[in-house]
Amino acid sequence: MLYFNIIDKNKINIDFDKLSLFINNLCTSYKMSIQLIQYNFCSEKEIKKINKDRLNHSYVTDVICFNYTKDKIMNADIYVCPSFIKTNALIYNISFEFELHRVLFHSILHILGYDDKLYLNQYIMRKKENLLINKYFYENKKRK
Repeated sequence: MLYFNIIDKNKINIDFDKLSLFINNLCTSYKMSIQLIQYNFCSEKEIKKINKDRLNHSYVTDVICFNYTKDKIMNADIYVCPSFIKTNALIYNISFEFELHRVLFHSILHILGYDDKLYLNQYIMRKKENLLINKYFYENKKRK
């Protein structure tokens, strides 16, 4: 089950049903099943505290993913900071919607086993994110 913990869903313009279906299908294509993936949308203050307390990093970030997956059964807690994502979208001159989906897919790719510690892996992961974004928005247009 995918769970989106958002205090005010009106501030995040996402079709959560379509997003859930897309992520479920993606995970199934990797022969993985979702037990529980919880997306927690939080403030910059909250994500900085989580980053400090759990990872010993003293900065704000767009997403933090704690992966508890075992034996192809996916479990994870994901913390997403919309205000930081909005700032990045402005910096990179892209829409908030595009950047938000990139971050959501980025976290799923981590759970699926992708790593971005090395530059080459970052490149591979970014290409995969972009493919997922294009597929997601294309599929959603086809369904309308």
